Amino acid sequence: MINQDVVKAKLNIIRDNLLSIKDILKMSDHELKTNNMYRSALERYFQLMVDAAVGINEHIISEENLEAPNDYFSTFLILGKSGVLPQDFSQKIAPSVGLRNQLVHQYEKIDVDKMLKDVRDNIHQYDEYISYIIDKYKLS
Repeated sequence: MINQDVVKAKLNIIRDNLLSIKDILKMSDHELKTNNMYRSALERYFQLMVDAAVGINEHIISEENLEAPNDYFSTFLILGKSGVLPQDFSQKIAPSVGLRNQLVHQYEKIDVDKMLKDVRDNIHQYDEYISYIIDKYKLS
């Protein structure tokens, strides 16, 4: 059985970082590419948001005795296979782990234009993720 307090705390981390990301995304790509402080903040908020989601995924996987994940990416896929998340959605959101990993491990190789496009195009998935987890586990 999942610990609702743990999941709620991590959902709050996702929400807080999502709000910060959305505020920063009000800036133009040009502003973000030329202002290292805001771009760095965007990247850090994104990392923290994905880390919190992976933490929720790992908690659910552990508590529901689901198959062990090979990596962070597969935590989303396992939740899709088990019905916690819709399977098609789990396949759409899982690649956010790849961007997170690039930001953390291959920072010097980041294509800033691609990163900004990916974040702008896909950030809404984390609103959906929150909704799916809340609905599945009847959280308020």
